[in-house]
Amino acid sequence: MKCYNHPEKDAIGTCARCGRGICPECNVPIDGKDTCKNCAGIIASHSHAATHKEPVLALILSFFIPGMGQLYLGNNDRGLKLIICAVIAWILTAVCIGLFIYLGIWIYGMYDAYTSAEKINRGELSYGQCA
Repeated sequence: MKCYNHPEKDAIGTCARCGRGICPECNVPIDGKDTCKNCAGIIASHSHAATHKEPVLALILSFFIPGMGQLYLGNNDRGLKLIICAVIAWILTAVCIGLFIYLGIWIYGMYDAYTSAEKINRGELSYGQCA
């Protein structure tokens, strides 16, 4: 079998995605599987779209409900904890101390959602891969 891109070269294997023959120059190993450069580019573009998160959207979601930005990012544990803490703080507003606690949770939630989205986009965090 010959390489699909270089017909003068022998193929070392086939692309795990499209099945075309690939030479060492065209081989891009992905997760231990031989992949052609074309399919590797498609996989990379889909991977970026699935993990790209909008920092401003995460901030806006957390503005309305502390913890919602974290849920959008896929960090469900942190998001649920912030929501529960915000509800408890809101209940404590009846004794006045809850208002300050709620404001702290609210500001932290917005800051954390925005910075976490930026880190996800830079590849430093890998919360929820589903978009």
